[in-house]
Amino acid sequence: MKKSFLAFLVLFFSCASSFAMESSLSIKIASSVLVPMEIYVGDTAELRCELSTQRLLLSEDVEHDVFVPQEEFDAKDFTLVKLELKKIEAGYELTVFFIPWKTGNLFLPPVELNCFPSNILEDIVEIHLPEVTVGSLSEKLHENEIRPIVPPVLVPGTIYVVYALIILTLVVLIFLVVLCIKFKSFLGLWTDLLVRFKFSRNYRRLVSRLKKIRKNCCSDSAFAEDLEKAVRIYLEKRFAHPFHSVTSSEIPFVFDDIFVGMLSPEQQGAVDEICAVLRRCDYIRYAPDVVMEQGEHNELIDRVVNAATFFEKEEK
Repeated sequence: MKKSFLAFLVLFFSCASSFAMESSLSIKIASSVLVPMEIYVGDTAELRCELSTQRLLLSEDVEHDVFVPQEEFDAKDFTLVKLELKKIEAGYELTVFFIPWKTGNLFLPPVELNCFPSNILEDIVEIHLPEVTVGSLSEKLHENEIRPIVPPVLVPGTIYVVYALIILTLVVLIFLVVLCIKFKSFLGLWTDLLVRFKFSRNYRRLVSRLKKIRKNCCSDSAFAEDLEKAVRIYLEKRFAHPFHSVTSSEIPFVFDDIFVGMLSPEQQGAVDEICAVLRRCDYIRYAPDVVMEQGEHNELIDRVVNAATFFEKEEK
């Protein structure tokens, strides 16, 4: 007797847990509404269904997902356009967009929730949509003819303003084209002036930095570091090359690449002056117990100014 009772209890709790699990995994349509309920045939309608479920249908970071069939689902009475699934406070809302081709009762096909890209369902879940009733605005408004195309409404006299604006635009465009063609040399001259101004400003900034370095009473190592930094900044902006990442011994080869090996003797002399100053600065910075000679600060600065002045004169 006791064994039969225990078996009954085990069977009862097993069925109850199975029922509870099945109910928690079930997905039902709590309510549905057709928007709008009355339309013209060929317009798009929406069937919004509120889904009641405890399951997680979309990823936690996704609030809204859309599925558009690669090929529209065509039936005799309607065309299925797309599906939308979004999270709401009560659970989820499934919206079916379709185009009815007749009024009255329509039976839409079941929807598989696995079709959404962001779904996390492991099993195939199919929702059977309720029957929808589409009302006809044509019948309600007693419209038996196809509605004519309505032309745009224009204020009297507006068309002349539009024509005037079109003509003015064409005139301005023609004027700009002629200006660009006729004054192409002027544009080139303007570009050349901008480049010269850029070089001149770079040269003036170098001279200003060198004046500050000349006035500062600092150690030989600090002087050499400031002077080398000023020279590299000038060269980088003057020749559009990253001289800050080039060693002093590599600078002659960089100038050969910039001028394609076509340096004149005077240009080569200016380059050699710059390289000699940078090598001397490196030696002062990194060699131990190095003391610069009296007046060597001014001498190095003057050599840099002379080389930079030569580069600017060559440009003119």
